[in-house]
Amino acid sequence: LITLSTALIIGLFAIWVITKNLRSIISTVKSFQSGNMEARITEEAGKGELNLLANSFNEMADTIQGNIANLKAMENLRRELVGNVSHDLRTPLAVIHGYIETLMIKNDKLTNEERNKYLNTVFESSEKLKKLVEELFELSKLEAKQITPKKEPFYINELIHDISHKYELLLKRKNISLIPKFENDIMVVEADIALIERVLQNLIDNAIKFTPDGGKVTIETNEIDRYIEIRVSDTGKGIPEEQIPFVFDRYHIGDKRLSLDNQNTGLGLAIVKKILEIHDATIKLTSKLNQGTSFAFQLPQYKNG
Repeated sequence: LITLSTALIIGLFAIWVITKNLRSIISTVKSFQSGNMEARITEEAGKGELNLLANSFNEMADTIQGNIANLKAMENLRRELVGNVSHDLRTPLAVIHGYIETLMIKNDKLTNEERNKYLNTVFESSEKLKKLVEELFELSKLEAKQITPKKEPFYINELIHDISHKYELLLKRKNISLIPKFENDIMVVEADIALIERVLQNLIDNAIKFTPDGGKVTIETNEIDRYIEIRVSDTGKGIPEEQIPFVFDRYHIGDKRLSLDNQNTGLGLAIVKKILEIHDATIKLTSKLNQGTSFAFQLPQYKNG
């Protein structure tokens, strides 16, 4: 009996020692299951043969915690986007509704001049609404990675010339000069020509909007190793340094320049960034107050053979 009792005690003690670390691991797992996202298996509990299990659990917990943080961030962005979109949609809709209602109530009392003025206002508001919806749709497709660039070789300088011609009347009306500066005329890049055209249009639109009468917009192309750098610069008021990191965000409300142009949807530069991202390219911004702003990005140079 003494021998059996001693063996039983020794056996129970051995089992307790062996399962001590396992109990600690189970306790940590239950704590994580209960909502303690910071719970992790310690080195002491996960030593020996349980090391692989401990490391796997800790890595899984880190991944889950990271995914939850990303989901919360996305939810905050979604709420912010819904709020901003609701506000931007409400404004032109209210204008359209108000003027149409006025036309219906005072139809017989309005002069032709007043009627045309109201109709022009309705048309401009509907154009802004159309542009906003189109850009929201485009941005959502880019963010959902539903757009795949169809890369092909093309002459970047020719594309810039073609786009520049579209702005001749606007530039003349605003008394702004658009100056191309090309290192050489034969520069071939490999990218999606339609998407890069969209990038250049948005950057030129942005430059013209914030360049005062008598100013200038410059488009430069230069060879840098195996890439072609495209740079769009303006002589506008510039961007405060503290705002620069947020300029490519959707609806960058902090940018006081947006208030200067009621046709700005606040999505143009966000679209530029997303298009370049799917080209594995980045866009760089430099700006000095009262001197101007410059946007630059690089595309791979096409080498035949």
